[in-house]
Amino acid sequence: MFIYKRKIRFQDTDAAGVIFFPNQFCFYQEAFEAFLESMGYDLARVTRKNKHHLPVVYAEADYSAPLQLGDTIEIQLKVTHIGNSSLTFQADILKQGRIRAGRVKVVHVSVDARTRKKTSLPPSLRKKMTRLHTKTTNALLP
Repeated sequence: MFIYKRKIRFQDTDAAGVIFFPNQFCFYQEAFEAFLESMGYDLARVTRKNKHHLPVVYAEADYSAPLQLGDTIEIQLKVTHIGNSSLTFQADILKQGRIRAGRVKVVHVSVDARTRKKTSLPPSLRKKMTRLHTKTTNALLP
């Protein structure tokens, strides 16, 4: 599991001071990019070199508790499935480190940047994701 922390900022909220609902996906994306960076996977370099991309092909979110301006949140990111060409992530969004405010599930698919066709996950990325998936799976065992 990878943990990313941040505060709810003014720009994250609506007129009532509660997060604007699609921002849970933005929180996921911030955590996802920080996770890749922590593993030495340079998303900017890969994108510029145009070898492969990891677009989102599916996303869902559940909302359990409101998040308001000034709340500190923790995003717990887990790899829940590794396919031949896809990666599935779950992000639990906790406030005060213990209250689940939401959960996001996102599926990315590896595509060739030039042809835009689905391709197998690059071996180096698969290896890194497998390490996190194994740690997450083991952490979930009783």
